[in-house]
Amino acid sequence: MKRFLTILMILFLLQSCIPKYEDERYMSDTLIINEGDENAQVYDYYVDSYGNEGVVFYKAVEDGEIKCIIVISADESYEYWGPMDQYVYKINDITNYGVFSNYLFSLMMLQNMYAEGLDRFPAQKWCYNKNNGELHPKASSWRLPSYSEMTSLPNINKLNEALISIGGTPLDVDSYYWTCTEDYDGYVTINLQHEDFDKENRAILKSFKANSFSNKDSWIKKNKYKVRAIKYVYYHY
Repeated sequence: MKRFLTILMILFLLQSCIPKYEDERYMSDTLIINEGDENAQVYDYYVDSYGNEGVVFYKAVEDGEIKCIIVISADESYEYWGPMDQYVYKINDITNYGVFSNYLFSLMMLQNMYAEGLDRFPAQKWCYNKNNGELHPKASSWRLPSYSEMTSLPNINKLNEALISIGGTPLDVDSYYWTCTEDYDGYVTINLQHEDFDKENRAILKSFKANSFSNKDSWIKKNKYKVRAIKYVYYHY
């Protein structure tokens, strides 16, 4: 298992050198995921082969070529993030915060949590259960979104209209939602608290109001907050 995680981390670090799809040009021509309609637009309905429903919330197009399409689940849950006094992304010194914006980051978090046992990570487990018992996580697996992915959500009012139109649950603008991103040194600061980081005991929450991060005490992993799953249905670089 340790060898598997080491290989995964090497692959992840290599892939993290790929330019971010929302900002820069890609230098290769590889289709990684193709489980959705390339013509789908933001706010369009999506249903997978297991009957899980959702809405497209992000589509990246560069020079007329589709780079990725991401779906958010039509339903949500209310779960703990996971255990205290440990962290999942085992890197002590992070100097390149771009790794958190790469699509492989949330996949890596899923892979590591899966290896440690998803029962220990209820928020991630709820998301992964949508994969209908698949034996191993893959690039297109439903999973807990990263902070970067959650900040990519479009106009919340329009997204909620789309969710309601398919019988889904709208995002609660008065609540917090878990992301898979832990409180790593220097990544997200609030109220000028530039030295207050605790990746072992905190994970970043997402709110859809301006006062999202008024108190880091709310980020404690043993707290319960709302959870949404995301799924990459198309990824090309």
